[in-house]
Amino acid sequence: MANRDEPQASQNNSVTPSDDDEVEEVPAPSSASKPAEDDARKKARFEKKYKISEYTDKEILVKQMASWRSSVYDHFEPPEIIVVDGEIKYKFICKTSPSTKPLTRARWDDSTSNLVRHVNACNKSSKPPPGQKAIDDFAQGTTYNPAKFRVKLNIWIARRHRPYNIVQDPEFLELLRMLNAKVEVPHPTTISRDIREIFTITREAVGKMLQEHPGRLHLCLDGWTSPNVISFLGITVHRVHDGKAETFILDFVKLINSHTGVYLSQQLTTCLKAYGIEDKILGITADNASNNNTLVADLETSLSGINSRQTRVRCFAHILNLVVKAIISPFMKKKKKPSATSGDDDTDDDDLSEDDEDISSGQKKRKGSQSGGRTHKKAKTAKTCTQADDDDDLVDEDNELLNEDDLLRALEEEGLDIDEDNIDFTHETNDDDDNSEDELDADADEYDAEEIDALVAEIEAQYSLSAAEQRFARYTVTKLVELANCCIKERTHDLQMVRAIATRWNSLAQAIGRALKLRAPLTRLLSMPKYDKKGKKGLARFKLSKKEWDLLEQLHAVLTMFLRATDRVSRSNIPLVHEVIPVIDIITGKLLEAMTNDELPAQVRYGAALGYRLLNKYYSATDESIMYRCAMLLHPKYKVDYFRNQKWKADWITAAIEILRSEWEDHYKPKPDETAPTSASQSQNTHDDPFACLDTYTIDEDGDVLDDWLKTPTHPTCTDPLLHWENQRKVAPMWEPLARMALDFLSVPASSTDVERAFSRGGLTVSKRRHSLNDESTRAATVISSWAAVPGLIPEAALVATFADKAKRSKKKASDSDIELVE
Repeated sequence: MANRDEPQASQNNSVTPSDDDEVEEVPAPSSASKPAEDDARKKARFEKKYKISEYTDKEILVKQMASWRSSVYDHFEPPEIIVVDGEIKYKFICKTSPSTKPLTRARWDDSTSNLVRHVNACNKSSKPPPGQKAIDDFAQGTTYNPAKFRVKLNIWIARRHRPYNIVQDPEFLELLRMLNAKVEVPHPTTISRDIREIFTITREAVGKMLQEHPGRLHLCLDGWTSPNVISFLGITVHRVHDGKAETFILDFVKLINSHTGVYLSQQLTTCLKAYGIEDKILGITADNASNNNTLVADLETSLSGINSRQTRVRCFAHILNLVVKAIISPFMKKKKKPSATSGDDDTDDDDLSEDDEDISSGQKKRKGSQSGGRTHKKAKTAKTCTQADDDDDLVDEDNELLNEDDLLRALEEEGLDIDEDNIDFTHETNDDDDNSEDELDADADEYDAEEIDALVAEIEAQYSLSAAEQRFARYTVTKLVELANCCIKERTHDLQMVRAIATRWNSLAQAIGRALKLRAPLTRLLSMPKYDKKGKKGLARFKLSKKEWDLLEQLHAVLTMFLRATDRVSRSNIPLVHEVIPVIDIITGKLLEAMTNDELPAQVRYGAALGYRLLNKYYSATDESIMYRCAMLLHPKYKVDYFRNQKWKADWITAAIEILRSEWEDHYKPKPDETAPTSASQSQNTHDDPFACLDTYTIDEDGDVLDDWLKTPTHPTCTDPLLHWENQRKVAPMWEPLARMALDFLSVPASSTDVERAFSRGGLTVSKRRHSLNDESTRAATVISSWAAVPGLIPEAALVATFADKAKRSKKKASDSDIELVE
């Protein structure tokens, strides 16, 4: 083996420095600091690791460089191989200051301390001098563009719901001017005008994009009153783009008149025509407000019959919420019935009378069908009684509970033994707990205040407390603190109670679920001497018996099913209209089990019966729309098999197929003159090449792709029908028309939760400190916040060009100072 300590290393392309070279030596570890044997061991490990007898010096260097992980090496050029005093070393040359003395290091030494020291010194000397006003080559060469900055600033403020006055925050301005001293920040009033102008320009681009969309569009509608008391009709649009569902806010339309169905229809029609999409709408999803019936009916006239009640989708999440209200109604305090003269301007009398007639007759007839309406096998309808307002400003035609006498009579006819006399809907209280109907929370709070005052007075008698200490003592000793202590003692997670809110779906199920988790801590809390007092000033009246806890557990099991169903159908950008009927089938089956389960308390069975009957009403209402059955027949997992497995009558299945076929032939099936050229072309190809048909296989001329589709087996594992049909459309051109139909019907939203989320955006825009926003600013900022979340929807290039042109014109018109920019 060659002696590597000899100068022979030069034959491996090493370089011996001349006397003129100035090299800053990186000393190897000295014998004074490290014993020579340590150096020998390091050299031995190095020689063994890199097998210096088998590789050249350059090959060894390449291997070493591949193992270097420190970023300090990025500051230097690749090292050169040199020989100093017979030892092979590496010479490192600084990239930033090549004229400085290079550093050398023994190749077996992997220390980077001297390299790091050089980098720190180099970076310190290369810092920009004090007073430099701008960052050179900021953001890897990006140059400051006043118009683009202005557009980005406005979009950021709108999308993130920032107040316009944020542009005057000193710290914000300081941050911007640290990056570029020439930045020109618009005034808040200019920001307001810019956002409205961005909305106007983008609305034209969005309208053009939707007009060019190859398929149909769907809408979600709902009414909303902003925190600054401005009424809007919220509209979201839904479509399939590249095989995925896409949704965003279409517009917020200001409402100035009574929210009748005709007025809402007029405003919606005006909005759709402004976007140029009045002839592209298929499904309309809305809640069960009575004025929505009139709205959809009026659209048949205003939109030339393109939309009708047959394309309406009732918000399924809203339906589930109504069913839950029916189930829990036996456990709620009875409300006084409104007087006969009370009413709401939004309610359409014709719709109400027609709806009552449909309910009383069991909805045994439906438009556009020869067969009777569908209900579940043990469902017999009972006439409804009352009409109640829903949680929003639109009157809900179906927020109603079935008449208890009629219901019990119907249940007895069906053989369900529910004894009304044995149903106790009242809370088990002690004899001394009179006036239980009074408001309890205020009394309890009053008692707590008295108790805390007494405690603080006792402490003050012994100690002299400051005002701050007195406030701390007064407001720290609360029931929440005691509950937390009880959780610790019961070895339970420190949780707080969940409040049931009437306007929040499934909040009662969540409240009961949390109470069951805190059962032991709550029992301990209510058993404490200071709380275990009778009367309205104590908490003993809230203590539940074992029977009541068991009742809550059984009721919670029923309500949890609705909580999961609501979460399932409320996912954004996942249209699930094809799951509405299957979910109803599952829920009705579970409710029927609860109704007939003799082991359940009568209250739970009675509530399940109320929910069962109301849900069956909406099950029959699905016959009024073609959307549900068409979507299921076009879903690869369901088709006709689902209806057969659910024991649908033959005439029901036939009616569903005929509805699908009618839509196919009227709106999607290619006309004969459209397919003729293709057939001639195929004939010519066959004449030239008899095997060309194998490359362009299609169905027979007398065949129909819809018939072929219904005959083919289902795909039980298909979880994304949109992706399935998008792929089918691309790989098999003959399926293009049917695929387009399937994508249209399967992309209908099953609930209006997306428009509810739009209202959340509006609430963030109109915060408690921004109540001075007018309707135009609220509309523009809220809609832009949704558009900005969809890539490519806002035409930033066109906006930059517009604002750049305005900046040029502003220089010629000095009076127009609100759009003056410094370029």
